[in-house]
Amino acid sequence: MGDLAFLFLEDFSKQIPPDQVMRNFTNNCPTAAEERQDVINQQAAVQVLSYNLGEPTTTVPFSGACPFRNRAGDACSNISVRWMSRIKSTGAISNSSGIDQVTAVFESGAWKLCASDYQEMSSTGASLLKYWLQR
Repeated sequence: MGDLAFLFLEDFSKQIPPDQVMRNFTNNCPTAAEERQDVINQQAAVQVLSYNLGEPTTTVPFSGACPFRNRAGDACSNISVRWMSRIKSTGAISNSSGIDQVTAVFESGAWKLCASDYQEMSSTGASLLKYWLQR
C-alpha cells in the first residue's frame, strides 16, 4: 500500500494525465471523485518545477478511517513531500512542504487507494493549497 501511495504522489508531482494518476483508486470510496478533481485543479493551477518525496510510513489498522481528516481507509500512509511550483495565474514561485496522507481499502484481494490529503507545514511564496484545492 505504501508503494501505491508513493506512486500516486510521484505521478501527481509529474503531472501526468489525471486518468493515469488515478489508476489505483477505487470508485467505491466517495472521496475518489474529489481527489480526481484535485488532480485536475492542481494541473490547471500550477506547474511543478521540482519535488521531493520521503519514504512512506504506513499503518494498517483496518479501523475504517485514518487520523488526518478522518478519511475512509483500512490503511494509512504518510509521506513527507516538498514541491517547488510556478503559479500559472501569477508566475510566482511557491515552495511548499508537508505531509500527505494517502488512504486505501482492501478490495477484492488488492489494495485500492481512497483519498489523499495534504497537510501543508510550511511554505514560501503563495500557499499551493490556495491554488489547487479550490472546488
